[in-house]
Amino acid sequence: MKPTHFNNKAVALSFDPELNLAPVVIAKGDGILAEKIKEIAKNENIEIVNDQGLAELLSGVPAGKEIPESLYKTIAVIYSYLYKANESNK
Repeated sequence: MKPTHFNNKAVALSFDPELNLAPVVIAKGDGILAEKIKEIAKNENIEIVNDQGLAELLSGVPAGKEIPESLYKTIAVIYSYLYKANESNK
């Protein structure tokens, strides 16, 4: 059995520009909960970005709240990359 790494974090974001000015943290957790968040994302074909440093920063944002302005640029780069990747897969 593979050991669980409890320093592993996961944060799920959602963005609806009609409702919010910035992406919202919709789920977050570490250890087993992080693995469950990633499993759900994989099952739903949601792209996963592996960046534990960013996950650490985002884990400080309460669930249901928008990300802080200090992370806008970083998240915009990721969203841009994911958008382009999804477009090229169509």
